[in-house]
Amino acid sequence: MGHDGLKSRRCILLFCRTPKKNNHRLWGLYLLLSGISSLAQASVGLLPDFPVSESVYAAGPRDVPEYPFVASTLSTVRGEVKASQLYSLKGTLRRETLEIGGLHSPDDVIEHYAEALEGKGARMLFRCEARDCGRSNDWANVIYERRTLFGPDRDQRYVAAILEREGELPLAVSVYVIQRGNQRLYAHLEVVQVESGLEPLLSGRKGQTAVWLSADVLGRSRALSDTLDPWLEKARSLGNAYQVYLVTYYRSASDPASEDLEKARRQGETLRSWLGSQRIPPEKIQVITVGPFAQDALYTDAPGKLHLILEQENGG
Repeated sequence: MGHDGLKSRRCILLFCRTPKKNNHRLWGLYLLLSGISSLAQASVGLLPDFPVSESVYAAGPRDVPEYPFVASTLSTVRGEVKASQLYSLKGTLRRETLEIGGLHSPDDVIEHYAEALEGKGARMLFRCEARDCGRSNDWANVIYERRTLFGPDRDQRYVAAILEREGELPLAVSVYVIQRGNQRLYAHLEVVQVESGLEPLLSGRKGQTAVWLSADVLGRSRALSDTLDPWLEKARSLGNAYQVYLVTYYRSASDPASEDLEKARRQGETLRSWLGSQRIPPEKIQVITVGPFAQDALYTDAPGKLHLILEQENGG
């Protein structure tokens, strides 16, 4: 479709829009969150409108063999941009940038998308704001390669989520919001129809053995042993043909999200260390820190939880 598609009044990329009338911009904003059919039909699985937005860039669909899906803060190590939670996805990518009009803030825009995604049953992997996201320059010029998306670090917001639907390929969705120094506000959306790369995060995987833990058992070795002995026996029986994914959650009643993320990270490292003492090699354990950004129901009975997933390699 390319840039020529921006001139069309038809539904394009992820969004539908109405013609201009009396020089007023009236754009209906819809994000497609259904399966393969949603890539071709803009009438399927639409999210609620965000008022007064204009598409300024659109690209796709195109096949991507190694799409970097970021689910953590960006950092720069010896001049190289890194993310602790980065998934290399194979699939079909669509992307679009919208300029948001009216008197809206970055918080208004990211909340709109986060609520709409949760309403569709998407699973939030990561959400950040301001400097907790890393440097805006890295998001704009390294991750998205779109200079338009560079602005003050304090004015950026980001959310990453996955959507699973029965009988269809999953979707990986990311939304980056930035208000530039000139006060122009942009929302950039990327959606990948995923063929491979999200396996550790998908539910119901063949060859998986999973167990949930409340964080309050972390300081009680006997309780951990009682709960995890069957899981540990299974892991040891596989020799070296397995991978462990440790997904850690924490949400307090009043602390900032950055503090909840840090508590979740520490939970994960505590359990990772204990598993090492039980002859599970640390290099076999990947810690995925979700913190407070899962659905509300997950935190109703305890602020901290861990999901320990054992996956057999080669379908073992």
